Amino acid sequence: KHYGWKGEDAKASDEYIPEQKYPIDPYEPWIYAWKKMIKSGWRWKRGNGLIDYCWVKPGKTKFGIQGEDYFVKENEIQDFAKKHYGWKGEDAKASDEYIPEQKYPIDPYEPWIY
Repeated sequence: KHYGWKGEDAKASDEYIPEQKYPIDPYEPWIYAWKKMIKSGWRWKRGNGLIDYCWVKPGKTKFGIQGEDYFVKENEIQDFAKKHYGWKGEDAKASDEYIPEQKYPIDPYEPWIY
């Protein structure tokens, strides 16, 4: 078994980068970015042994190669999203709060309905 080792000559370009069908805003909170990744085929799976859970690339399984087919730490999947999908992180923006883009403009004179 090779356990994921590809040798010293392996290139980073060999990495499988799933298509991101729903654009991620660079500064949106992680939960919003992750939901868009789920819509693009990413999955969260329960781990086994010492791993509580893992994030799995589309078309891959948690039985693949750690760090290539799946990630076991949240910061690893976040780093992948930063590197390949342009997510910078919710803390990277100077503003205090992320406000998602509105699909329909809000009329300031419209009465609020409770």
